[in-house]
Amino acid sequence: MSFDLAPTDRLQIPPSTRALISDLQTRSRLAVMASMPTGEPGSYLYDLLPSYPERASKALRPVLCLASCLAHGGTVAEAMPFAVSLELMHNAFLVHDDIQDESDERRGRPSLHVEHGVPLALNAGDALVMLANIKLACAAQSLGGETAALLLERWGWTMRETIEGQALDLGWQRDNVTDLVLDDYFVMAGKKTAWYTTILPLAVGALVGSRRTSGVDESFDFGWTLGLLFQIANDLRGLDPPNGSGDISEGKRTILIVHLLGVLDGCERAELTRIIGLPRVLRGRDEVAWVRDRMEEHGSVEFARACLFGLVGAAVRQAELAFSNMPDTPARQLLLSITPYLMEMDGLLPPPPELALAPRRPVEVRK
Repeated sequence: MSFDLAPTDRLQIPPSTRALISDLQTRSRLAVMASMPTGEPGSYLYDLLPSYPERASKALRPVLCLASCLAHGGTVAEAMPFAVSLELMHNAFLVHDDIQDESDERRGRPSLHVEHGVPLALNAGDALVMLANIKLACAAQSLGGETAALLLERWGWTMRETIEGQALDLGWQRDNVTDLVLDDYFVMAGKKTAWYTTILPLAVGALVGSRRTSGVDESFDFGWTLGLLFQIANDLRGLDPPNGSGDISEGKRTILIVHLLGVLDGCERAELTRIIGLPRVLRGRDEVAWVRDRMEEHGSVEFARACLFGLVGAAVRQAELAFSNMPDTPARQLLLSITPYLMEMDGLLPPPPELALAPRRPVEVRK
């Protein structure tokens, strides 16, 4: 079973939608920066907190939250505190992730731990977590009992899912786990990325905008699929990053590595296992190039792109189902267009016909 590509007209992004996305990005960034505390110790803490939020980004989480609220009848002002909380937590995760991955850059500039050292960066990440939780708790009080309780429950559940997903990602690297199949990858990616990147922002916006707890899961399938394709797009982008360091260098179990583990055998599989099990400092250019060449030779890149474009078609259709009963507003159009917008932002072109199919669900490529 397979997905067809989305109809071409569903991949077009109206100019008015682009303008709304830009407006919500700008407003959310300003709100995030305005939420930053000041005081002492400045150079050891408070001066560090705006470092990641002030750098250019897609602002996907706040945009989804704000658009979902608007589409459900709410206002930007009502949803903004929640959008800010999501973005603060996201930036906290980025600070911690860069330390865990030993990443030198974030959004075109040195990572926080490179600029200020691991201890201060780790503490700044903790501060961003605290700020996100405080802001969310204060904002939830305006929603009333049942709605606030459900929102806080979803927030806690999502943070747990995200941390579990990160634990899988890091643990597989530490223990050099190689008996992975696509089901394993999709579980990890769903937990690590989809829950807090797409599912939660859509649900929070729906709760805030509608002020009702029923129907909050109508967008779950869309959020899940959008989150998975977002992660696969990151995996593809991480193959050849501008800074010369990427996911192969870090030993990450991306969809490309999982696929390659499934199709190699004998000496080649043993060599792949050896390379991805090396400490990062010993995984040099020759090792990375060897893995990269095998990905091309054995179709791992093509496979990942096929999965990505299949998920695009699914996400477009799921968005239409999830938001079909809503008034035809600019916010609804944004939600219908966010999938092709993300593809465009990642520089991914429409696929050729031979890449039009992808698995309907994760499939094992090796027993």
